[in-house]
Amino acid sequence: MNPFNFGSSKPERYALKDKIGSGAYGEVWKAKDVVTGKIVALKKIKVEVETEGIPSSALREIAILKSLNHPNIVKLLDVIAEEGKLYLIFEYCKYDLRSYILKNFPNQAIPENEIKDIMKQILSGVYYCHSNRVLHRDLKPANILVTEDGTVKIADFGLSRFYSIPVKKYSPEIITVWYRGPEILLGVEEYGSSTDIWSVGCIFGELFKKFPLFTGDCEIGQLLKIFEMLGTPQENEWVGVTKLKNYLQSFPKFKRKPWENILKSNPSLEAIDLMEKMLTFNPVERIPAKIALLHPFLSKV
Repeated sequence: MNPFNFGSSKPERYALKDKIGSGAYGEVWKAKDVVTGKIVALKKIKVEVETEGIPSSALREIAILKSLNHPNIVKLLDVIAEEGKLYLIFEYCKYDLRSYILKNFPNQAIPENEIKDIMKQILSGVYYCHSNRVLHRDLKPANILVTEDGTVKIADFGLSRFYSIPVKKYSPEIITVWYRGPEILLGVEEYGSSTDIWSVGCIFGELFKKFPLFTGDCEIGQLLKIFEMLGTPQENEWVGVTKLKNYLQSFPKFKRKPWENILKSNPSLEAIDLMEKMLTFNPVERIPAKIALLHPFLSKV
């Protein structure tokens, strides 16, 4: 008997081919659906039957993905639950964003029209999530997948949450540190959709630079990397910042660097304007996905 009512498929329906990822959650395999002949991605979740059972992150991921249906969000096709085993079956995407870039633009800058297309698809998926009260909370190139035909898909909703207004207190232990918003690094526990926008802004800059924007080795190190490039925030641009629990009066007072120095390229003025609106320190003033999609940089895509 299947107490989760996820579906009636058996693991034998999916023939494993190649391992394409692994982590604390388990493993991801490229597999073939022997019924339809289609290639899928199979995520094997570790289940500790004698202790906690199915991880809460897996249950959340299933619940959230079952509530979402959008071309720029990876589709959950099937769930197989057996004693001690849980398999999530997803549509297969050949690349993550970083491997897609390395394959298609190994030795040259990514054309701005290509960046526009990628960003519009990411923001379309993010806007759909936010309009359905879902925070992704771990947006980074490894969780942005790309199909062979160039369709961008947001994936890995294991850290995602449904949210409401007013926002609740959430754990700061989210989002790979390189893509984590400064408000979270500085100790804010109540945050909303703007924290996803910071992550997308980091991805945006990375598409121009072809290397992560801010590469700190710890939370304080990450803040210093951000401040070194964007300037150390003061009360006149972010009221209350110096009162946040992780703000140190001893932080160096960096001046903002020009974007051409940060990116080592020559993006258009429209691209810089949108990037600045996404990487605004004060989360209240950060551009929402809905408005970003209307920005001149993307409106002509």
